[in-house]
Amino acid sequence: MHPDQLSPPLPLVLSRQTGFAAPYGTVLVWMHCGSGRLDAYLRLVYFQNYLRKLFPASPEIDELNAPDGSTSGLSGLMRYRANFGSSWTGRRLGFGFDGHYYYHRILLRVEWLGQGSDRIDDFWQFDIHAQSELSKWLPMLAGDHELTLQWRVNNILGREFPRYAQDASGAGVQAYGDWRGRTYSLSLTAKF
Repeated sequence: MHPDQLSPPLPLVLSRQTGFAAPYGTVLVWMHCGSGRLDAYLRLVYFQNYLRKLFPASPEIDELNAPDGSTSGLSGLMRYRANFGSSWTGRRLGFGFDGHYYYHRILLRVEWLGQGSDRIDDFWQFDIHAQSELSKWLPMLAGDHELTLQWRVNNILGREFPRYAQDASGAGVQAYGDWRGRTYSLSLTAKF
């Protein structure tokens, strides 16, 4: 068989994207805020465009505004995503909040009728936490040991995730975080 008659075993995916991502990490640190430390962070991801070709001769597909679903995992990208938050930590206590923003997601044209829209709505989520360094309260743990207790509430406002009629799990929502909605957790961390 002549090499020109062979078809490639896997499609060649070519993509061209422009955008930016703000670094994940601490943006602000105030070391002497009261008797503790104040930290704040921000991470922003933005795609100006995301154009893709399945083969070199194929037309470009705009995965942000008109996804075609031909490549699993690439259809329906979000243009913006953001994580942000702040926390204050003292010698014995600490508390803080985290926020998450998910921009709307454009759906495949075949999903519009079932969804009743061309998109999955955007979503905001806020989480809070409080912690205590127990070794400061319990003298028998003093020294090189640390025992930290943290209480956390995710999705503090109890917002329901956006409706997504075609969700593979059958739940009918687009779960960007824990699909159960508001969750509570209590954790104990030991350092030796």
